[in-house]
Amino acid sequence: MTDQTTQGCGCGAKQPVQLNTTLSRIMNKVFVSDDEKKRRMDICRACPHFGELLSQCELCGCFLEAKTRLVASHCALDQIGEEPKW
Repeated sequence: MTDQTTQGCGCGAKQPVQLNTTLSRIMNKVFVSDDEKKRRMDICRACPHFGELLSQCELCGCFLEAKTRLVASHCALDQIGEEPKW
């Protein structure tokens, strides 16, 4: 823990701030980084099964802005016997 001045409350008191919070640890297990999400979306946009209107995969029906953000998700090409790209 690190002491930092409380900002925005007006009291000026110091309180401990936990840098590696429980919430951030959970989020890192559920969501990929912004760079990884961008990499995945770039792959999807180049795919012939990409539905541009809603950024939706035509194989699985998932909305890719959400799916590419999740750690546990993967490319749906395996549904047609191809190797997933991510």
